[in-house]
Amino acid sequence: MGRPKEPEKAILFLAFLYTNDSYFMEATEVLYKEFGKPILDSGKQNWPYYRYYEEELGLGIMRQFLLFEKLIDPADIVPIKHYTNSIETSIGRVCRHTSLCAYTPGRDLKRTVNIDPGYITLAKVVLASTKNYSHRVYLRDGIYGEVTLYFKGGTFYGHEFTYQDYKEVQTVDFLVNGRNVLKRLIYTQIN
Repeated sequence: MGRPKEPEKAILFLAFLYTNDSYFMEATEVLYKEFGKPILDSGKQNWPYYRYYEEELGLGIMRQFLLFEKLIDPADIVPIKHYTNSIETSIGRVCRHTSLCAYTPGRDLKRTVNIDPGYITLAKVVLASTKNYSHRVYLRDGIYGEVTLYFKGGTFYGHEFTYQDYKEVQTVDFLVNGRNVLKRLIYTQIN
């Protein structure tokens, strides 16, 4: 019979989608107060994958990843997801029917930045989501966890449902670098 154990250590990253640098800067200013300055930054990259976010964010969406030195308990991803959602709301913009903002009746607040928290362990990359699906597991408080990538033979690999941008070489390289940081932090704590 297996015995319950403490979960493996994880390192926090945030994945951003945005079209306006000033909204990204506004969000990160708040996040740095909570998590400290990032120790890895992917830099911004064009994000031509899905049209889902264009209504809120606009055209020319950029993707950027930030990794923080803060080790977390994997269960902490739930309150972190709620926190990032609150930041999205606080820097959202009120939209009226204009050429810059599509109007949705009953939903006037549009996000200016999308923030997806996740964590890296030595074995996997996990994303937090408010959306249920067949490959996501309910955690608590309306939040689901998704094993987006798994580690094998020195790199991360995707699953059937892994978002395309998480399979791209530059994203995988960033996450492998994050795993290497985690490995060093764990080793430092042990010795």
